Amino acid sequence: MIDSKYFEIPDFCSLTRQEENEPCNDCLNTFAVCGPAFGTDLIPVNPTPECVCHDICVEEVRFISSANATACIAFPGVNPCRLGGVQLPTLTANDHCDVFVICADESITDNCTTITVRIGLLIVCTTTAGVPVPFVTTITLVFPGTSFIPFPDCTTGPLNAVQFQEALEIIDGSCTVIQLNATTNATGTQINIAGKVIEKLWKHENLWVVGLRPFDLSPNDVAINGFVSFTISQELQPINSCASFPCPF
Repeated sequence: MIDSKYFEIPDFCSLTRQEENEPCNDCLNTFAVCGPAFGTDLIPVNPTPECVCHDICVEEVRFISSANATACIAFPGVNPCRLGGVQLPTLTANDHCDVFVICADESITDNCTTITVRIGLLIVCTTTAGVPVPFVTTITLVFPGTSFIPFPDCTTGPLNAVQFQEALEIIDGSCTVIQLNATTNATGTQINIAGKVIEKLWKHENLWVVGLRPFDLSPNDVAINGFVSFTISQELQPINSCASFPCPF
């Protein structure tokens, strides 16, 4: 058996080596292994970052609730005799359909006692001939205030009615995690949607966190080579509120 205590860490590893309980270990390992793939070795070469405390303004989650979500779409949803001879395609049975979120919004409802989440979905299923067929539907979930649990200490929840009212006094916004799938039934006449929705209430907060800046410039690149660095953020193809959708639900 090899006794690892007799092995030494080479000098060239000293920049990324930390004790096991150091908070930036994973990120430093990623920088060492994957940094070149992400462009850290392009000119100007980014030096190994330091694990330091950062002051950031963020949306900090304070309360979380979750619920199962189910829905179904009948196809064709009407007696064939009502279609006047129109022949609809046949959906592939026991097949997975593609699920897309086309809009979503949350609102405080029922006199500040619940949070209502509305999700607009585009479901694309395939016919037996391989032709995609789109379906649009909406899922609405109501999260009672008494279903929200404080984060990160879940042992103090869920909130009671009074605590939820007090929580709403400080909450600035919400975030929704949507995890759904859609499948056709054994006859291809129904699309079943199932999964879960996690509703998070957050507050604008100023936090101190430990982290690293992977694309910092070295002092030489700034002072001698004249490099400057900018970071620009833009949301691409945002999922908007259902109320502002071109054809509102």
